Amino acid sequence: MKHKRFGITTIFIILVTILSMSIIAQGAALTPGATYTVSVEAVNSDGTVTTDLGITTTAVADADGKLAFTLSSGIPTSASYNFLVVTATDGTVTRKAVVAAPAAGGSVDLGLSETSTVQANAVLSAFEASGSDNALIAAIISLTCRSGALNEYETKYLALGMKQCVLGPDKWLSDFAALDPSYMDTGPVDLTDRGLVPYLITKGYADYLNSFYTEIRERFYLISALMKESVDSYFDNPNVNDGIEPSTEEARKRGEAAGKVIDILVEAASAAGIDTEDFLNAFPEMGIVMVCVADYMADYIAILIEKGGDDLVTANAWLLEHLGLRVNNINDFAANFPRLDKVALSMEDGMRQGVMKGKAKAMLKKYEAGLTTLNATDSQKTRFTEATTALTNAMVECFQEFDEVFDDPDDMPSEDDIIDAQEAIDAAMGDAFNEYMTNTRSTEDEIDGT
Repeated sequence: MKHKRFGITTIFIILVTILSMSIIAQGAALTPGATYTVSVEAVNSDGTVTTDLGITTTAVADADGKLAFTLSSGIPTSASYNFLVVTATDGTVTRKAVVAAPAAGGSVDLGLSETSTVQANAVLSAFEASGSDNALIAAIISLTCRSGALNEYETKYLALGMKQCVLGPDKWLSDFAALDPSYMDTGPVDLTDRGLVPYLITKGYADYLNSFYTEIRERFYLISALMKESVDSYFDNPNVNDGIEPSTEEARKRGEAAGKVIDILVEAASAAGIDTEDFLNAFPEMGIVMVCVADYMADYIAILIEKGGDDLVTANAWLLEHLGLRVNNINDFAANFPRLDKVALSMEDGMRQGVMKGKAKAMLKKYEAGLTTLNATDSQKTRFTEATTALTNAMVECFQEFDEVFDDPDDMPSEDDIIDAQEAIDAAMGDAFNEYMTNTRSTEDEIDGT
């Protein structure tokens, strides 16, 4: 089955206040002759969305399923907003993406797919919940949200979890984590200073955070471009190619993009004056918070619902406040969160992979600097470069293979498939590191100085 995807190249020409965009799709992705509406909205600094910009147009897909159009209006730039929301819909199928607002005369590439839509909805939900347009949250969601199959409430759950992981736990989560261990798989946990931002603050980076967020936003166009590459790969491979379905090829490219997100974050942290090692060490702190979020839903809210009565009222009060949902019983709860455990598992694995790749890249930089300090020979530098390239390619392959299990936009893989994929990555990364160490080892002649 072919799924509806939109490949978008967006050019913002501020001098003449024209927004030119082309949406290109192939085969059955767009319906020839159907009318599509494209709109641009802006995200305010308090996380709300301004929907009355009046930036919208309609276009009819041609016989090849291609849309081309021009929007003539005042296009917001980064001087006014940090993020924009681009939406395309025919009334039945809706695809969207959150992109960084461009500088005057700048451009933005983006791709719209099922996954970009879930990511956008999660980012907007997290923005609203945090009361800010925090670029760090948006980037972390791009790293950890790997499937387009999440429904409305699962998407809100992902957003809520990422907000807690990035900005630190709210009181309801901290209080829960300290409860009797019968509620917690991990036992009582002190969440004081847990989460990415709280951890960085304990390391003395409180005054660096705003600069860090700015550095991320200024690089966010790179994340949007990576998502476009994943969509383009689907259209570049409309048929089965060497046994690989186009949806699988897109998933592999999306996995490669996720791997590059952590590089962008590390670069932004470094530009803001945050030590790379300190930044990467904050990821396990996020993981601890994520475990507590997962336990809260599975081992607390679900139990309250099963008990019924006043406990059901308590559970519904929390669900309504944080996810906009009421349920009648445990079956109703399960129906609204059919992929609950999978969502939490995939987010945890996304963070885990990110820190693995980030620490590997940091190690490579230190080794590279060491070559100069130690006056390495040309042959040693060549050997190091070749080994580094091999390790980098191996890490990209790991991310690609992991995302292959998320190639169905209508459903998520089983928990066993996710676990198997993560274990395969762990083994492959271990082999790649061992091969790297072998390939960069000094020869006996070099050790002897001959």
